Amino acid sequence: MGRIFISTLHSRDRYDVACHLQSLKDDYLVVIRHDADQIKQEVNFFIIRIAGLVLIISIFVGIGTMIVLEKMVITPILNLRLDLIKAGKSISNNQEPPKFYSASTQRHDELGDVISAFMQMFTQIHQAITERQQAEEALRVEKEKSVQLLLNVLPQTIAEQLKKQPGLIADRFEQATILFADITDFTGLASQISPTELVSLLNQIFSSFDRLAERHGLEKIKTIGDAYMVVGGLPKPRKDHAEAIADMALDMQQEIYRFKREDNKIINIRIGINTGPVVAGVIGLKKFSYDLWGDAVNIASRMESHGKIGEIQVSSSTYELLKHQYVLEKRGIVQVKGRGEMITYWLKSRLPTPVESQVKTNGHRQAPSFQGGEPMT
Repeated sequence: MGRIFISTLHSRDRYDVACHLQSLKDDYLVVIRHDADQIKQEVNFFIIRIAGLVLIISIFVGIGTMIVLEKMVITPILNLRLDLIKAGKSISNNQEPPKFYSASTQRHDELGDVISAFMQMFTQIHQAITERQQAEEALRVEKEKSVQLLLNVLPQTIAEQLKKQPGLIADRFEQATILFADITDFTGLASQISPTELVSLLNQIFSSFDRLAERHGLEKIKTIGDAYMVVGGLPKPRKDHAEAIADMALDMQQEIYRFKREDNKIINIRIGINTGPVVAGVIGLKKFSYDLWGDAVNIASRMESHGKIGEIQVSSSTYELLKHQYVLEKRGIVQVKGRGEMITYWLKSRLPTPVESQVKTNGHRQAPSFQGGEPMT
C-alpha cells in the first residue's frame, strides 16, 4: 500500500483533491477536480424556493390568524366598547336598558368573563339608579303633599319663611281689613240633621267661601265652629284690601243662597267687617296656625255679633275706605260690648260704574243718588 495524501484546494466554485498512490510500481499522483458552480446555483434556487414557501405559509398563517383574531377577539372587544358607550348614555339619560351585543354572547374564556362582569355591573347600576329614582319620586310626591298641607295651614310666604327659619314669626300691619261671618241659627240647624250631614254642609259652605277668598286674593285665617274669618292686606300688603273684603262679603251673601236646610228654608249669614292695625304671625310648636291679634280683630268680631241676619255691618274705619265705591247705609250709634258706642254702617252693594249707570238710565232705571256713600235724605 502506498501512502495517500489528500489535499483540498478551494478556489471560487471549484474543489481539487490530490491522492499519492504508492501501491503502484510507479509513482502516480491522482488529482480529482470537482466544479461546484452548478451545485451552488441549485442550492441557491432551493433556498429561494424554501424562502418563498415560508413566505407564502407566513402570509396564509397571518391572514388566518387575523381572521380568527377578528372574529374571536377584535369584534367582541369593539362591540363591548359600543356596549359601554350605550350603557353610559342609558345611565346618563335615565333611559331603559338598550339591547347589548354582549348579552347574546356566550364565551368561556377571559373575554367572556369580562363581558359577564360588564353585564352584571350594568344591571346592578341600572337597578340602583331605578331604585334611587323611585325613591326620589316618592320623596318628591311626599314633599309636595307636605308642602300642600303646610300651605293649607299657612300662607305661602309664611310657610317659606318658617321652613328657612323655624321659630316665632310675627309682623305688624298698619292697615288690614278683617271679615267675620257666622251662620245664623246654627244651633237649630244642628238639631235637625245628623252630625255627619251637618259637617258635610259646613264643608260645602266653607269650601265655597275658600274659593271666593282665593278669587279675591284674600287670606283665610280660620274657621271657628260655624264662623268664618278672612283678612285682606296681609301677609302681602295691598292698597285695596278693604275693597277686596267688601267684594267677598257681597259674594258670600249670594253664595249662601245656594244652600238650603232640610225644611227648605234658606241658610243665612251675618257678616262684620273692620279695618285697622293688626299683628299677624305663627306661635307655638305643635298644631300652629297663622293668626291675627289686635283691637281691630276684636272690633270686626263685634261687627258680626252685633249685626243683623243677612246684613253686612262695617265699622266707620272701613266705611271711610269704601264710601266712594260702594252703597253704604248708616245704621247709627250701636252699643258695642267692650267698646261702648260706635257708629256703624250697612254695606249694600257696589256703586255702578259709569257704563253700568248709562245702561240703567237708558233702560229707564236710575240709581239713587248718594253723597259720601250715604243715602241723601
